Amino acid sequence: MSENNCEVSVVIVCMNNTGYLFPCLDSLYSTTKKRTFETIVVAYMFSKDNLTALKDKYPQVTIIENNEIKGFSENNNLALRLAHGKYALVLNDDTYFTDALIDTLVDDIEKLPQDVAIISPTIEHINLKKNAKGKMPMDSYWRYIGSIFRINFPRSKKDLSYINGNGIFQTYNISGCVFLIKMNIFRDEGFFDEQYFFGPEDIALSTRLNKKGYKCYVDSDVKITHLQGATFGKTSVATYPAAVMGRLILICGNSLLKWFVARCCYTLVLTLTIAVYSLIEFFKKTEMQTIKKIRYKNLLSVLWTSKTPKDVFTMFYGK
Repeated sequence: MSENNCEVSVVIVCMNNTGYLFPCLDSLYSTTKKRTFETIVVAYMFSKDNLTALKDKYPQVTIIENNEIKGFSENNNLALRLAHGKYALVLNDDTYFTDALIDTLVDDIEKLPQDVAIISPTIEHINLKKNAKGKMPMDSYWRYIGSIFRINFPRSKKDLSYINGNGIFQTYNISGCVFLIKMNIFRDEGFFDEQYFFGPEDIALSTRLNKKGYKCYVDSDVKITHLQGATFGKTSVATYPAAVMGRLILICGNSLLKWFVARCCYTLVLTLTIAVYSLIEFFKKTEMQTIKKIRYKNLLSVLWTSKTPKDVFTMFYGK
């Protein structure tokens, strides 16, 4: 099968972790029986040994080596620009599945109306109480401000209809860890917006598509397991502030007033939170508490700057 004639281009970004990547690839090759596909892996910061192992075990995989600091959007776009498929399956490396993911999602989207651009499965996050079946529209500005203070305003029935449905149903937003999208639409959108580094490029994409009249769907009967959806690690001292700055870009846009109010709210909450963690550490210090305190301090230090999410990540990564 020629790559130029494949139906689906599977795009995976992996940051030097074959322990995640190899089971993910095995899932693809063991469950896909009907549809033709190519697999493009962005080997991000790979060691020589891991790169050799990937090439030896999966010679059919197209590998893009990248050793420069790039975020989710930039790394995925490296692969998407080389993709030949009618559809793209964007897939996290820390996922695995036993359902016929590609075969079923392609069957689904070809039966749905032409204005459907994206379909995704149920995402089972390890250690989380609820599975992800679709996403509601992104928070309004004032709802987001409320969330800074841990205030959750009630959602409308319309918003709630976009999640936790049965069978194949319409959602609004998507999770970037796995979704199937029509490549012609994705290409017209310029793929992912690279101003985001560690979120919310997935929400930005699906929100933009909805506003243009396209629709996103979920097949709740197809399931995939996401291993790292609930994990917490040292890299969060860099990814957390980068992610918050990305969300502020999406929520505030070019409004100086919205930026000012959001920054003031974050400054108040972060200052109080850091003080509380400092007090807790005085009596009992744990690694998790220290990491949380550092990431809040990092966000506070860049909150009033013009640094991009990528600048923020680069500033704190590995420190």
